[in-house]
Amino acid sequence: MTIPFVVLVVQIWCVFASQDPTDHNHRLFKEFMTKYNKSFNNGTEYQKKFATFKENLDYSRQFNSMRNETSDAYYGINQFSDLTKDEFKALYLSSYAINNTSSRVQPLFSIKSQAKSRAKIPKKIDWRSLHAVTSVKNQKLCGGCWAFSSVAAIEGVVAIKTGVLKSEVIDCSYGFMDILSGCSGGDQCTALKWLQQYEFGLVNESKYPTTDIRGKCKQNKLTFAGVRVKQYHCLSLVQNESYVRQLLAQFGPVAVSVDATSWHNYQGGVIQYHCGSRVNNHAVTIVGYDASGPVPHYIVKNSWGTDFGDHGYMYIAMGNNVCGIANRVALVVVE
Repeated sequence: MTIPFVVLVVQIWCVFASQDPTDHNHRLFKEFMTKYNKSFNNGTEYQKKFATFKENLDYSRQFNSMRNETSDAYYGINQFSDLTKDEFKALYLSSYAINNTSSRVQPLFSIKSQAKSRAKIPKKIDWRSLHAVTSVKNQKLCGGCWAFSSVAAIEGVVAIKTGVLKSEVIDCSYGFMDILSGCSGGDQCTALKWLQQYEFGLVNESKYPTTDIRGKCKQNKLTFAGVRVKQYHCLSLVQNESYVRQLLAQFGPVAVSVDATSWHNYQGGVIQYHCGSRVNNHAVTIVGYDASGPVPHYIVKNSWGTDFGDHGYMYIAMGNNVCGIANRVALVVVE
């Protein structure tokens, strides 16, 4: 009778051994390397990257265990999973002080018409389904989020005005006000000021492909013939966040600055917690909102490719300046 018992013990041990968390994490890491075409020079680098990968997995599992609703944000493996928090910030985020621009929203809406206007605002709007949003771009290692954010807002209002949706690009703005620095960072409000002040036009991407690297400015007649920014309004709406929804419904997509520090492992769902608001280190475009569900939220177009988040999009809760989304809101008016 002892022999079957020994065999049974061995079988049980083998089952547990096959479920070793370390082996499971290694398998996930190898799948990650294959999916994102990652390779490491030697065993030391592999072990270092694997340790970082495991830390990100543990972080994601911890936060996922605290989810209360199926709509809550969830975290996991993405293209940044082999980066430490510091590496992620250095490669994909910039950091500049919040410019609490005084709100200029009042001239846009008279006091008498505010209540009436708000009554007309729909519960939800998604400019993607209304053909006012181009495909998600990938800035790669170019810190040009400020340009992608600005251009996406312009593309949206142009499409709404003309019925024609085109992918546009911005160039030749390097060094303006010592803020616009190409792939080294910038600010969407400053970009819109540059476009308006110097009367440059955006150029269709089919004629002027994006390279995602800093190169020589190719200023030519195309940059004087494209879409022009007639006006822009850069607003601080922290105390008046309801206006963000109003702007989205009445004018179209808006460019915003955010604190994306905690987006490292984001995969989907609505971000409601664990996201700061005191540092602006990334720029994105709000392309809609949904206030009809249990967690009212913005629909956010990012520029980290379609592998990030929900096919390149994110969802951020409305109403509490989550991720600093109301710190710096740019509305565009085009000719």
